[in-house]
Amino acid sequence: KIFFRPQNPFLLLLVVRKMPHTTTKAVRVKRPDSRPNGKRRMKLSKQMDDAQVIQDIRVTKLPVAEKKERVNNNQPIELTKDEKLIRALKKKLKGIDKLMEDQKAGKVLNELQLNKISTLEQTMKDLEALISSNTQEEDELS
Repeated sequence: KIFFRPQNPFLLLLVVRKMPHTTTKAVRVKRPDSRPNGKRRMKLSKQMDDAQVIQDIRVTKLPVAEKKERVNNNQPIELTKDEKLIRALKKKLKGIDKLMEDQKAGKVLNELQLNKISTLEQTMKDLEALISSNTQEEDELS
């Protein structure tokens, strides 16, 4: 073995002479748990590939009559102005509920969060008014 250690410890160069496979010349025994080695695994995988039936390998296609028609979901859902407002108010209510739960859990809320909680009653009134007007319009249309 040849070792070269320069003054800088980050530049360490080791040149090692190739050692023989074994120094005792003892024959290695097989694994006690009889796991297959590389050659055996390759042989088994080749046997499995050969045993496959042509039908298993071939890609089978459905007849055109049996194919299901695809639904195109890429089109955006068109909402009316009232539906958009209802969705926004419901989202605001969810946020207020979350803030109220945090406040009950003992979390200290800042001024903006407290202001948002104080708008709960007005938000509920607006939401109820929009829902009632929306249902009245639907009743008139039908």
